[in-house]
Amino acid sequence: MKSLRLYVGCATRAVGGANDHLLPHVAGGNLARYAARLTAAEVNSSFHREHRPATWGRWARSVGPSFRFSVKLPKSITHERRLVDVEALLDGFAAGVHLLGEKLAVVLSFLAERHVARVGADPAVVPAAAEPGGWSGLRYFRLHGSPVTYRSPYDGEFLRSLVARLEPGDWCIFDNTASGAALPNAVELLARLAAPRALPDHGA
Repeated sequence: MKSLRLYVGCATRAVGGANDHLLPHVAGGNLARYAARLTAAEVNSSFHREHRPATWGRWARSVGPSFRFSVKLPKSITHERRLVDVEALLDGFAAGVHLLGEKLAVVLSFLAERHVARVGADPAVVPAAAEPGGWSGLRYFRLHGSPVTYRSPYDGEFLRSLVARLEPGDWCIFDNTASGAALPNAVELLARLAAPRALPDHGA
C-alpha cells in the first residue's frame, strides 16, 4: 500500500535572498527552515564530493521524523566506473549515508534488490521520458525547468497539470535552481496540492 504522503522538494536547499520569505524562521539552521515547509530534499552534492559522516548525521537531526531525503550516488560509481567493480566505493558511500537512517528514502541510480525505477524528467528527450517508468514501487518526477534547463520557472498552468498527475507516495523534485525558481515552485505545488481549486494560476 502506497503512503498517502507526497514528497515535494528541491535538488538544492538554497535559502536566503529573494526566497527567504518563503520559509519560516525556526531554530536549527537553514535545513530546519527548509524542512519546516517542504517534505523532501534531493542531495545532489554527494554526486560531486564525499561528505563526512558527521554531516549526514547532522542533516538527519535537523529534520522532522516524516521528512525524507533522496541522495545521488557519487559520479565515481555511476559515471566513471559505470557500476563496475564498485564494491569498495559503495561501502564507503554507505558508511556515511546510512546515518540518515529511516529518513533516507531513495538512492538515485542505485540498483537496490533489482527494484529499478526511472525518473520522469522535464524537459524530456522523448515524450515517454516525461513519465516515471520501470519499477512501479517508485514514481519520481525530476523537473529541471523549461524552456531553459535549470533556470526557467514553471507557471501555474504547468503546476495545475502536475497536481493532476501526482499519485500518493510520489516524489517531485524541482531542479530549476540556477535562477532560484525551484523553491517558489515547490512551495506553490504544495499549496496547490492542499487546496488546488482555491489558488490562481500565476503566470499562466
